[in-house]
Amino acid sequence: MIKLENLTKVFKKPIREEGVWGMFKTLFSVKYDETVAVDHINATIADGEIVGYIGSNGAGKSTTIKMMCGILAPTDGKVTVDGVEPYKARRKIASKIGVVFNQKTQLWRDIPLRIHGQLTLAKKRAAQKRRSF
Repeated sequence: MIKLENLTKVFKKPIREEGVWGMFKTLFSVKYDETVAVDHINATIADGEIVGYIGSNGAGKSTTIKMMCGILAPTDGKVTVDGVEPYKARRKIASKIGVVFNQKTQLWRDIPLRIHGQLTLAKKRAAQKRRSF
């Protein structure tokens, strides 16, 4: 089971002044520009459940998935996969979940046939639902 509790990720980027002197000052700067990528998400994904995570560009989809995989640590909140926090045990978690981050069709050959069939069926059903609106 994957559980997201109040999951938040904020990226901090130093505010840089122009020029060489500005670059040097940045080394000692404590001023940051903060971007909230994921804002207090709560969700539960049951064992064996297949989930599609959709949203507009910049909505935080990839950031959320990276936290679920252990690639990124949350700024606040908690994510657990089978009771383990992924960023603390990334290798252990990697053997339990599968993620595809782009839409290239050559990646489909790496997905087991059963999962490929389920994904294809889900895609067709979603397309039919969109047409019925």
